[in-house]
Amino acid sequence: MARMVITRCLHTYDINATNMNGYTPLMAAATYGKEELMRLICNRTDNQADKRSKSVCGSPALHRAIERGFMKCMKILLDVGNADVNVICRQQSISALHAAAQYGRIQEAALLVEKGALLEFTATT
Repeated sequence: MARMVITRCLHTYDINATNMNGYTPLMAAATYGKEELMRLICNRTDNQADKRSKSVCGSPALHRAIERGFMKCMKILLDVGNADVNVICRQQSISALHAAAQYGRIQEAALLVEKGALLEFTATT
């Protein structure tokens, strides 16, 4: 029942809207490892998987999933949400691959390399 209600809401809700901290529903789902919710959001054609939060850190959803070690959430973002594997975090000016290395996420780093992550990049904010 709850899934049906959430699914109906997601069809009409602006999934790229931000709360007062600058977080989108996708960023929140990535932060807390809510895989089913992420999949529902990523299946919408208007999802902006690479949108960065307006908060101080400016992290996109992919970085948030990496920081917390949510491998399944990463896969959803990359496969279903078409997230950019080379998206840059605004504050730290690091790529998703660099974030994985920073947090010691070896499996996540391997997945990013498999998906085409660049080993070197030029930071632009």
